Amino acid sequence: MSKGKIAGEEAENLYDDILKTINHLSEKEAKSFLKLIYAKLDIVKYGNGKYSSKECVNELFEKFEDLNELRKKKK
Repeated sequence: MSKGKIAGEEAENLYDDILKTINHLSEKEAKSFLKLIYAKLDIVKYGNGKYSSKECVNELFEKFEDLNELRKKKK
């Protein structure tokens, strides 16, 4: 990930796995995922303030991890 070691080994492994998962997405899957990300960010920026940035980031991380688990199950 980086030479400064700002993340632990477990986080680096997850990062690498997520990048592999992203590389295996079809165009249709990637576009759907980007739309989901944009929708969540749009709600944070333009919503009524009840959906926080922290909540958004946590949910997006969960989605990436879910995507990663789905890829592993497909193998």
